[in-house]
Order: sequence, then C-alpha cells, then structure tokens
Amino acid sequence: MNKQSSAYQPKGKVLSFLPTGEYYYSRGMKAYRHQQLPKAKKYFERAFELEPQEPLILCQLAMVYTELGEYKDSNRLLSSILDELDPTMRECHYLLANNYAYLGLFREAYREAQNYLSYEPDGDFSDDAEDLLDLLSLELEMQHDPIEVDEKWVLKQEEARDYLENGQFQEAKDLLEEVIAEKDDFWAAYNNLALAHFYEGDLDEAKAVLVDVLDKNEGNLHALCNLMIFFHYEERDGEVETLAMRLQKIRPISIDHRFKLGATFTLTGYYEPAYTWLHSLKKLGFEGDATFYYWYTKAAYHTGHDKAAKEAWAHVLKEHPEREGMEPWAPKDRGLENQLQAILNLMQTDDEEQHVLALFMCSRTQQGERWLASEKWTQQYLSEPFELVYWKYVTGKPIEDPLEETAVLYTHRVADSLYRHYHPMTWDSLGVYLMWFTVSSLYRETPSRLRNDRAWVAALMYMWKTVKRETITQQEVATMHQVSVSTVRKYVKWLKDILL
Repeated sequence: MNKQSSAYQPKGKVLSFLPTGEYYYSRGMKAYRHQQLPKAKKYFERAFELEPQEPLILCQLAMVYTELGEYKDSNRLLSSILDELDPTMRECHYLLANNYAYLGLFREAYREAQNYLSYEPDGDFSDDAEDLLDLLSLELEMQHDPIEVDEKWVLKQEEARDYLENGQFQEAKDLLEEVIAEKDDFWAAYNNLALAHFYEGDLDEAKAVLVDVLDKNEGNLHALCNLMIFFHYEERDGEVETLAMRLQKIRPISIDHRFKLGATFTLTGYYEPAYTWLHSLKKLGFEGDATFYYWYTKAAYHTGHDKAAKEAWAHVLKEHPEREGMEPWAPKDRGLENQLQAILNLMQTDDEEQHVLALFMCSRTQQGERWLASEKWTQQYLSEPFELVYWKYVTGKPIEDPLEETAVLYTHRVADSLYRHYHPMTWDSLGVYLMWFTVSSLYRETPSRLRNDRAWVAALMYMWKTVKRETITQQEVATMHQVSVSTVRKYVKWLKDILL
C-alpha cells in the first residue's frame, strides 16, 4: 500500500446519538417484561432524569420499586404524581393501597383503596381493589385495631402482657378471663390466656383455650401458631405436620402475622417457610429486636443463607453478648436443641435429682424463670423436701432452716461452677450435673463437705471424663481449678465411694 492510499479512503462521519426519555422507557419496559428488575429500575430512572414531567415514567418506576420491596420510595413517587404531575392518574391510589398494605399500614391502605374505587368504580383495578378491601377488613378485625376497639380493652390486654412477662400467671389469667367475660370476641385475650396456662405447665388447659378460639374464630392465626407450638412440645409430630401444611397456605400482609408465622415455623423446624416470612420483613426494613434476629439467624442458617445468618447473629450479640458460642452453626453437641423440652422431660420423671437439675436449668432460661414463678407448676411436679427447698432458693424465697439453707447454697454454688465449664448445656453434659446432684443429696446433713466448690468441680470433671473414656490426669484438673493434687484425689475417692 503506497503513501497516497489514504487519499482514496472515505472520511468517517460521526453521527450524534442522544437517547431520549422515550428510548430509556422502552428499554425499561423490555427489561420489566422479562422480570429483569434491577436493569428496569436503572432504565426508568434514566428516563425520568431526561423527562421529569412525564407521569407515566414515574408510575412505572414506582411499580418497579414495589416489586423490589422498596415500598416507601414507591409511595414517594406515586404521591408526587398525584400532588404535582397528574392528579387524574387514579391508578396511583390503588398502587399506594398495595404498598401501605405491605408496610402493615392497613388503615392508610384501606383509605387509598376506597379513594380508587370512588374515582374508578369500573376501572381496570376495581376488582382487585375490592378484594384488597375485603382482606384489609379481615386484618383490621383480627388485629382489633385500637381505633376500632374500646381503649379499655387494649389497656387491659397490655396489663395482662406485663403480668405474663413478670411471671404473675394467676394475675394474668384473672384479668384475661375478666376481659373475655365482658368481650367474648377479643381473640388476643384468649391467645394470651392460653400462653398463661402454657407457662404454668398446664398444656391441656392451654390447648383447650385455643380450640375454643378456633371454634369461634376459625382461621385465627395466633391460635393456630400457638397450637402448633404446643403440639411440638408434646412431640405430636402428626398434628404439627397437619397444622404446618395449613399455615403454609396462609399469605398474611400484616407485619405481626408474618413475624408470628416466621417464629413458629423456625421453632418447629420448618425453615424454608420461616425464612420466607422473616426475610420478607427484613426487606421491608423491619427493625426487630434480638428475638427477631435470633429466629432469623436460625431460619437463614438452615436454608443455606450463611451470610444473612451471620449478619443477623451480630444483632443478637449486641443485646445478648452472653450468647457468644451458641450460634446455630456451632457444633451440635454444644447446646441443647430444645432446653425447655429437656426441662419438662426431667420434671416428668419421679427422680429427685432430675427435678433439682430441671430447677437449676429453669434458673438459666427466661421461660424457665417464668415456670419457676408459677406455684401451680411447681406443685404439679415437686413433692420431695429438698426439691421444694431448692425451688425456694432459686426463686429468692426465704428458707427457715439454717442447715437446709447452707446445704442448698453449697449445692447450687457447685452447679453454678460446673455451668461455667459445661456451657451451653448439652444432652451429654447433663450427666455430670446429675452426678453432682446425686452426690450432694448424700451430704446435706453435713454441708461442710459441700463447701469447696473448686475441689468438687475438679473431681467431677475428672470422674466424668474417665466415665466417658477421655484421657485426663488428676494433675491437669488440679492445675485447671487451682487446687492441689491431693485434694483432687480425696474428692475423687468420695465420689467413687458414692457412685461406684
């Protein structure tokens, strides 16, 4: 090719291409039809930048925000259309109603759905709006919206909840029964009454209350969930499965009902639907407490959402740093899967040492402390003198006999020291506690023998590991617990004299 060849080449012509809002809108619609929502969002936002006065673009962008769960941003755009661009764009009222419903703002949703139907009684969304109104009416009725219910019932309900939180179960029952007698369709009172019976350990009465609710208000979500939980504690797997199948068909829009479903499914081991509901709340921007993040952690972990689970667990530890090491992904033998069930199992035996262990475990859990506070629960299970003395000790009640008080003080102190070494409690580690409560029962008349908690814990650890055929020396446990080898040897001999 010679030097002049370039003279014969045609000159390139640069064409100016300035895409319009219409261009980006059409690209956005294409992406939207293919459910490529992030891409559609980007195109509609660019279209809106180029044509900020076009309400159709803004409405379509709002619909994308809704599908992405960005309800507040969607509402902001829809409101700006009605307030500033085109108040005759009536479908915005229906879209606002949907968004408010997803946010749990039912009265606002109800108002906007009514607005739409008043403007467009035969509009494209009229049937959907009427269906939404029916659903919202049901939600408001089931929740007993404070605007619809006499304030005094709400106040009594809150007072009863406080009683439950403080372990005053009889007071809660008396108040709730009073509410039900005066307003027999206040379903929240029934559900809390069932919980009061459950906290006292009276499962039959708790279930009877829920059956009564469901006879009068079929489909009551809280009653169905609580009944499923009660069956779970009784290990009645068939009934649990039946209720689980029924609850999985429910599609609530209220935050309270989604949370209840998510927590119930998590507790009973139905992790897929649990994660669906709890994650839907997370997407809404729901700011839950440590309880919410605990259930969310378990559901996320058991469905393979490891990153979400670890982020949620960080929220749990902010409020409860003592739960470090109790995360769901910890080795299975580090914690009891269901400590409350373990307590009930121990209590339902005829063995004093197992009852005392159950009382000790109760003192370490919030639910267990509620059971301890219930005299009816303790009367149902406790009969032996030392069981009752130990119950008095862990509930802070006075003990009249100084010898008994000293014996129970030392017994509990050793158990407490064991707890620091074998925590969280596991099915396997319950054996070392039972070993201790068996030994202590024989030394109550001479409580001075129970006084040296470090020596007892060292000896118990050595014996327990020996029973399990794990290698450890008396020198190692002596060093670990800062006692002499000769002391460990003496206490191990006492253990063998009693146990072997």
